[in-house]
Amino acid sequence: MGRGMEIQKTKPWRRWRDFLREYLIIVVGVLTALGAQQLVERMSWAERTAETRAHLRAELHSVANEAAARLAFQGCTNDQLDQLEQALVESGDAWEAPHVYTALGLKAVIGGPKGLWESQAWLNAQADGTANHLPQDELLAFGLAYEHIARAKALSDQEESDMAFLSSLAAVRRLDIGSRAQYLQLLYRVRRNGLFITNEALIIRDRVRELKAMPGRIEEYSRSERYSYERACREFYKGTKRIDLGAPPAQAPRPPQVHGPATGAPPR
Repeated sequence: MGRGMEIQKTKPWRRWRDFLREYLIIVVGVLTALGAQQLVERMSWAERTAETRAHLRAELHSVANEAAARLAFQGCTNDQLDQLEQALVESGDAWEAPHVYTALGLKAVIGGPKGLWESQAWLNAQADGTANHLPQDELLAFGLAYEHIARAKALSDQEESDMAFLSSLAAVRRLDIGSRAQYLQLLYRVRRNGLFITNEALIIRDRVRELKAMPGRIEEYSRSERYSYERACREFYKGTKRIDLGAPPAQAPRPPQVHGPATGAPPR
């Protein structure tokens, strides 16, 4: 009877011990599964983040090429704006644009670089959440760089619209005082925006270096557009009044240096 009672007392403890052992096995199994899942997820995000970083740096390199073109050609564009402003101030009712550029059947009175200032890779990184997995300092650096790109794009879009309006001067034959004043006001905005875009281009160039993207090179800028702007500047400084930019040759020779704001304009 006594022995039976002793055995009966130990059964609850064994049951609890078995329960705890099974419980621990379950807990350890769940934690191991969760840890493995988190490890796989971290590895997946690390891979996606590396790909996104590569895409962002490639896009920044393309934008840096546009910045390089802006810095290279802005001095020539400013000289064209100066001449056009002088012609508007000194003209009477009769008007003839000092220079007319023709490309693909379209006429313009100013030949200068345009920029796409792309930011699609950054928008994609924000949309799919990958940007939030970048290190905080890197996330802030990319964000700041793309803020300047967005400003450059907004200014460039306005500049392109204003340049299109100025292009009407290629066909105009008479200007009254009110029209001249309107064009002069537009010229001032184009000049001001060009100054702001140049400043953004300088900042973008520095940001690209900080983010370890390939620096911008004028040689990697759009070949056809580079050819057009280089020829526009050469003919402008030669004094050619009617300039047909045409299409780039099959194998364009190494372009001569186009003087920008830092180097000054070539002799006229």
